[in-house]
Amino acid sequence: MNPYTFRELELTYGEFIYLINEGGEGLSGVYEGEYDNTNETFKFNNSSNGISETIYIEKLQLLKRIN
Repeated sequence: MNPYTFRELELTYGEFIYLINEGGEGLSGVYEGEYDNTNETFKFNNSSNGISETIYIEKLQLLKRIN
């Protein structure tokens, strides 16, 4: 995913999101913020295991907000 596209989403802390990682695995969870524009990463709380993870934006195939 392009970092510019990520920034256009204007996600806020606590929003539910769905992403597909580079391996094609779909994950849903909570956006925890901590966007780092030097590494193009953010924090994500994975709903399936309850663990906070660092996500590399450029490795994502898809990221969208869950309404």
